[in-house]
Amino acid sequence: LIGGLRLGDVTPGHLTSCVGTLAATLSRSTLVSIFTLTKAALNDAVAKRQIRMNPAEQITMPTRGRTEKMSAPSPADIAEVLDCLRGHETFLPAAVLAYTGMRRGEVCALRRASLDLDCCEINVRGTVQRLVRVLSVGATKTANSARAIKITAELADALRAHLLEQDRVAATLEMTPAPDWFVFVAPKGR
Repeated sequence: LIGGLRLGDVTPGHLTSCVGTLAATLSRSTLVSIFTLTKAALNDAVAKRQIRMNPAEQITMPTRGRTEKMSAPSPADIAEVLDCLRGHETFLPAAVLAYTGMRRGEVCALRRASLDLDCCEINVRGTVQRLVRVLSVGATKTANSARAIKITAELADALRAHLLEQDRVAATLEMTPAPDWFVFVAPKGR
């Protein structure tokens, strides 16, 4: 379900309306991140034959424009987007993005050692960048970007459950989780 609609009932018009609504209050980079995650979730639904085509393929993102005033998404806006992603592998990374303000590359670069879930804290120390079609993990954008972020107990619990699932999968592959493992990986381990 996306916003109360079955996946097969979502049209490009629905998504265009959502993009337009969110574009009024979100920065372009945040809007692109949300759209990218939504499009990935819909691509996954196509691959699993839950829908025939991805309605997001027909959406053109609005051009960059200046706005006089920009505001953060409301808790209701965040809840609506996360509800769209619930049950999909992009849900937890999107929740970390939404509730911490981390950059997408910082979330992608999170390693197990970066999490102190008992203290409800994420330590941002790196970022992932795409350099000429190659992903590269490096230091944060600036020295000041390296920081500790407090998270809610609920988000810490969700991350803890995610790591336990990674541990379970690793055990089936006779692997031992290591502190330098990435927190979020693609389904094929990339």
